[in-house]
Amino acid sequence: VQQYIRLKNVGSRSTVNRDLRTLRYALHCAMDWNKLFRIPKIHLLADEVIRDRVLSDAEAQAYLDSCSPEWRDVALLLKDTGCRPSEIYALLWACVDFEANCIHIEAGKTKRAKRDLPMSPEVFSMMMNRYQLRDPENPWVFPSKSRSGHLGESTTKKWHNKALKAAGLESWPIYTMRHTFGTSMSTKTDSYTLARIMGHSQAMTRRYVHPVDESVRKAFQAKSEPAPFEPQELVRLTNELVGCKDGKRAEAIKAELRRHLASLEKITPNLPTEEGGK
Repeated sequence: VQQYIRLKNVGSRSTVNRDLRTLRYALHCAMDWNKLFRIPKIHLLADEVIRDRVLSDAEAQAYLDSCSPEWRDVALLLKDTGCRPSEIYALLWACVDFEANCIHIEAGKTKRAKRDLPMSPEVFSMMMNRYQLRDPENPWVFPSKSRSGHLGESTTKKWHNKALKAAGLESWPIYTMRHTFGTSMSTKTDSYTLARIMGHSQAMTRRYVHPVDESVRKAFQAKSEPAPFEPQELVRLTNELVGCKDGKRAEAIKAELRRHLASLEKITPNLPTEEGGK
């Protein structure tokens, strides 16, 4: 491993660390499968440059408008669901529930990757069109002639780079769409619901807080619509805050209360005053 690091360290530290993470994951898998009984500790290189690029709405739309037909559907899913690219590439029709209007992610990078995600109106329409044109004998939403039978990274990178060039945008990795989605969604919901939407693992406090399915759906609705003022929800949150003993949950409740109060401030100017004004 050290010899490899010395050989590759002339390039990007991010590239080296990515390879080391892959190796570490493979060794842990071998241990889980009882192929190895002891594995070495692999240390990542320090001072790795972390990509934190967030796309503006204008950039995201310009990118979609410049995508080739075969790539646009994939890019739209990445943009509107925040899924990992690998989760979209290997999506099965059996995991698309039109009746419930959601996509089932069956497996992924972490233990929390299994989740249900609502489809935006644009995603629902696109998926329905693909479903009507699909080959009934092919189970993949995005089939290809690859060995796996579905889209892979080598093909999608080429499509992605062509879209960037056509849109006149600076280079950024496909994963940026997931990061942009998560950044945007973080202002719409609490950290626990966000972790569930993104399929992230959390600290031990995760086992004490269990967001219901409806909270995930509300978060997606809030991303595209301003939150309406809901008096009953305000009362419920206030009562929950009074009896809440979990500090993390209390902070999440306070954030929700602030969001509702902000909605109230927006409609207050339109209420009649005692003098009959607006």
